[in-house]
Amino acid sequence: MNFKFIALALVLGCLLLAGCAEKKPLYVPTPTPTVVLATPEPTLVPTPEPTIAPTAEPTAVPTPTPLPFGTLFFDDFEDRNATAGKWVFDSKWKMGEKSNRTALIAVVSLSEANSVASFGSGNWTDYVVRFKFWLGGGGFRLIARNSSAGAYIAEIMPNTANLRIQHGSSSNANVVLTSALGRGQDQHRLNESSWHDLEFFLKRNNVKLNIDGIPVFDYSDNSFSSGSVALMTVDGVFLAVDDVNVSTS
Repeated sequence: MNFKFIALALVLGCLLLAGCAEKKPLYVPTPTPTVVLATPEPTLVPTPEPTIAPTAEPTAVPTPTPLPFGTLFFDDFEDRNATAGKWVFDSKWKMGEKSNRTALIAVVSLSEANSVASFGSGNWTDYVVRFKFWLGGGGFRLIARNSSAGAYIAEIMPNTANLRIQHGSSSNANVVLTSALGRGQDQHRLNESSWHDLEFFLKRNNVKLNIDGIPVFDYSDNSFSSGSVALMTVDGVFLAVDDVNVSTS
């Protein structure tokens, strides 16, 4: 056997084996770069300023003017209401306007019965009734210390004023005094186109009437010591009254 040939073959075989045994480099994939997205800056939302609601101004409630000491009753009718139930009257009496005044007005024809508007307390004793009146024809009666026992009545007509006294509720009211009224445009007549001031005093046993500050009658009697007040129409009348006041002085 040719040893050179064999040795050559062995060398070639080893070379081949060495080539086969040579490690091939591993394939390492190139990593895909991670794309880092920038974190967005937060949008700043401004904090809203708190809405300050204006404090509502309290509604001022007018304080009623206190009545003078000793006032038992007062009504000027400016609220166009006869003191919310303190008066008692029928449909002949209504709120209205007369010569720039809001007043309680009665219009009664000759064919109609007399009409009454009453107010006050049966416990009233010594007091003065004051009010303004406008008389157009006919007349009226101011009834004071009115009770089941009777009443004192000042009867006002265009040209005269009578003091009547009524004993009991069913008897006639007898005239005890008559006085001529010298006012207005003629000598013995109330001026029918203006307001007049009336005062009716009932103090102890004294009964006195003034019209427009002038004494009409002054009488003494002790029949009645207490009672309420009323107005009565007489013989068909237009009568307006305003600023009704009852006081102890």
